[in-house]
Amino acid sequence: MWLIGAYIPPVTSPWQGWTDVEPFLQFWETVALCTRNEDKPIASLTDINGRTGSVQVPRFQGAWPRISADDKKPNTRGLAILDECDTYGLCILNGTSFESASPGRYTSWQPNGQSTIDLAMVSTGLIPFVKSFHVECPTPDPEDDWADHTRICLTIRVPAT
Repeated sequence: MWLIGAYIPPVTSPWQGWTDVEPFLQFWETVALCTRNEDKPIASLTDINGRTGSVQVPRFQGAWPRISADDKKPNTRGLAILDECDTYGLCILNGTSFESASPGRYTSWQPNGQSTIDLAMVSTGLIPFVKSFHVECPTPDPEDDWADHTRICLTIRVPAT
């Protein structure tokens, strides 16, 4: 299995000082490389900084529709995420029946508002092995409030080989 954890800075962030390749493009190039080995499914937990709202990748909409507290329409990056997920057969788990506690919970807490921009995405071959997914609640303790995002947690059942 391929496990991809990534931080993709917001569209307006200057990334040129630390890499030659635009991070969003690099992420999807990595996904493309991983999909070449059809025997290894992909799981990605990514702060991708794109809003997809309640939209699911079309091929997964029937079985795993999404709801989201972030009910805004997908932004430009969100539409690109949905397109790339469709290309590489990735299902977005946020806001689906896989999300156990409170489906569609926000993942980012900023002074100007909340959003769901941290996504769990899995390839088709991994879906039967998803045991649970949840977005943790923000911490109520201001002394412990060092992050502006909440953790996203994915549990996968690994079959015996």
